[in-house]
Amino acid sequence: MSATNIGIMTLPAGTALEPYRRLKISSNTWVYAGLGEDHVATSQDAYASGDDAIGNLQSLPDVFKLSMATTCSAGDTIYGAANGQGSTTKSGPPIGTAKLAVTAANGVAEIIKLMPEPSKRTWTVKGGTGGAAFTLNHPFPASPLVGIVQVWTAAGAPRAITSAVWSATQVVVTPAANAADDVYAIMAFDSSDISA
Repeated sequence: MSATNIGIMTLPAGTALEPYRRLKISSNTWVYAGLGEDHVATSQDAYASGDDAIGNLQSLPDVFKLSMATTCSAGDTIYGAANGQGSTTKSGPPIGTAKLAVTAANGVAEIIKLMPEPSKRTWTVKGGTGGAAFTLNHPFPASPLVGIVQVWTAAGAPRAITSAVWSATQVVVTPAANAADDVYAIMAFDSSDISA
């Protein structure tokens, strides 16, 4: 049975669930979101497999409780860990910022939720250096499925780009020409942002 109220959704538990774990929907049941996977809710309580389980939906800006696979400090960026937990280990997109410290694994953190913009992960804009190539350190959790780099002059005219080489932490851009006051922008999409 499925029921939805403002901020919560009830579905059968597809497996035994612990409280404050990240959830996704599989075959119309709640199951744990895995390492680096996006989630749509967190479990409100512990549930046996087959129980009607309440998921607290993650569709609005909020602070939510999350079981942690690792310790964390206040202000740490939190990522999705295995078995629906959170971690400070970088994997997939960030899910929020720890509000308070957690001093032991399997402790419960309060997470200030990040609300990514639809259709893209983020923009990074910086001034140029006047050199032949310019390195941008990007904030994406991994090399994106699709990455876009654009360069403009200070007057807003687009620059031609000879190459853009992506790595897990940066992109090296070589424009055909550039100046110290150029503006560089990068955007990345992942598979969850792209539909046929």
